[in-house]
Amino acid sequence: MKKDFECAFTLCMPDGMLCRIPVYKGESSKEKIKAFVDNWYKVTKEDPEKFDHFIIDDKCPKCGGELHAKILEKGCAIWCVNHPDCDYQTYGDSDKARELIFKKHGIKVTVVHKTGAGVIFSNRPISKKGEK
Repeated sequence: MKKDFECAFTLCMPDGMLCRIPVYKGESSKEKIKAFVDNWYKVTKEDPEKFDHFIIDDKCPKCGGELHAKILEKGCAIWCVNHPDCDYQTYGDSDKARELIFKKHGIKVTVVHKTGAGVIFSNRPISKKGEK
């Protein structure tokens, strides 16, 4: 049985992902959107790596809950997973994204500025070409 298409919504999720939600005759758009959003938060909370998300050390400034992040092209998206109780979302610039990547991979860094150039010192040894 073919359903009659009524409308569609495009949702922008906290990680920047765009999702199209079709609504057919007889369906409640509010219920369908709520079910999708609830499921998205459930999946990202249980398995953050499925969508290339990761847990960060910081706590939510609104509720103290767990924060997840995703690195985007020019920064990073950060959001609280205590849905629907908390709706905290923010976007970090490229410096914040770089810092989160370093933390994710266990790299401790110190940034020193000399003559306008940034120098990053890491606790990881520099490997020579061909070495791993």
